[in-house]
Order: sequence, then structure tokens, then C-alpha cells
Amino acid sequence: MNDPFTSEQQQEFVVQEFVTRQLPEQTRAAYRAHFPHIIIPENERTQFTAQQMEMLQERANGLAQGFLRSVAQGQPQQQQATQDTQLLSTMQAMLIQIQKQQEEIKDLRENSSRPYRNKIRPVQPDLFYGVRSSSVVEAWLHTVDKYGDCAELEDEEHVTYASTLL
Repeated sequence: MNDPFTSEQQQEFVVQEFVTRQLPEQTRAAYRAHFPHIIIPENERTQFTAQQMEMLQERANGLAQGFLRSVAQGQPQQQQATQDTQLLSTMQAMLIQIQKQQEEIKDLRENSSRPYRNKIRPVQPDLFYGVRSSSVVEAWLHTVDKYGDCAELEDEEHVTYASTLL
């Protein structure tokens, strides 16, 4: 199922919601008039991570403060909007870069289990002949354990494999 809203639109929506909540009631209408934004139905909204939400909140804080300063100082709101848009673009680029890095880290973690897998074929341990010396038993168990590790056997498979050598 394709999302009808892009990631950038989803992020912008969240930022605008944060900004609107921060502004005093008397300035919200002016803000909406100068910075119209889309409305995304709740069932179509993206769930952002806590880190992403924090970044979006910081961006919203800057936009809200900038808007309030421009209103207080009587600056042309279009000039402030240009500065805010530049800041928004920079922050969006940073967010996209962070998301790409997170994806790369995830891919590296998933795909780097063992690069030499299936290239090493460990020598199978000897059969156990029932010698009753603790040092012989421990040495044999150690070789079976190391074999299982190299062969990437699960714990249950270790036990099953060891029982075949008895």
C-alpha cells in the first residue's frame, strides 16, 4: 500500500502542528495565513521515532520563536519565512542523512554476521570412547563445543551432535 503523503510532507505536518501548539491563540491565525499546511488524517500519519520527533520539535521551536520575534519586531513575515524555509531545508537534509546512516548501520548489522561463513570447514571431533578421566572428558567436550561454534550450531544442535559422537 502506497502512502499518499511523502516523508517530507509527513515531517512538515508534524512540525506545523508543533508550531501551532506553541503559538499564543491570537497569533495562530496569522501564522496559518502565512504558512498554510496540509492536514493528514490520523490513520495516515507516519509514526516517527523519539529521536526524529525530538528533531522535529527543535525545528518547530525555532520556527515558532522566529515567527513570534518577527511579529514582535514588526519585520516583514516573508523575510522570516525565507529564513525559516532555508533552516527547514537544512534540517530536512540533515534528517535524511541521519535516516540513510541509520539504514546503512542496520544493513551492516544484518549482513555482517560472518563474512567467512561456509569457507571454513572445521575438523569433526573424535568419537568419545568412554574414558573416565575428567581431563579427557573436558577436552573432548571443549572440542565438540568449538566445533559447534564454528559450524554455527544452535545450543540444542550442540547436544544432539555430541550425542552422536558417544
